[in-house]
Amino acid sequence: MSQIIILKNRPKLEITLQEEGFEILDNSAQSNNGIYSYSNLKSVKINKKWTNWFLSIISYIPVGFMGSAKGEIIINKANLKIELQKRTIKLRLKDADMTKAEFIKQKLNEKIIKKN
Repeated sequence: MSQIIILKNRPKLEITLQEEGFEILDNSAQSNNGIYSYSNLKSVKINKKWTNWFLSIISYIPVGFMGSAKGEIIINKANLKIELQKRTIKLRLKDADMTKAEFIKQKLNEKIIKKN
């Protein structure tokens, strides 16, 4: 039996958990769309939104030498990272339901444990 989980509606991001695999429908990055087998899963994790202070500070260093250059604060956006045997998929989680994202992470990781 299939279970459809809608992470967000605009742009649509949906994952369908099926018997032998899962399907991704990602309207923001259509290259992520497809049906994937649980047997190809290596790892699944959620990367939360965070500020990369190291790169942010480095971006300000040229400001002192050039005067007019602008540094910037680098923010890495939240994503669900699904590592498969031959590919890594990053699903952007901006405005997504993070509780559902955690649920998907848990379900996919359970498939990895059962596989081993």
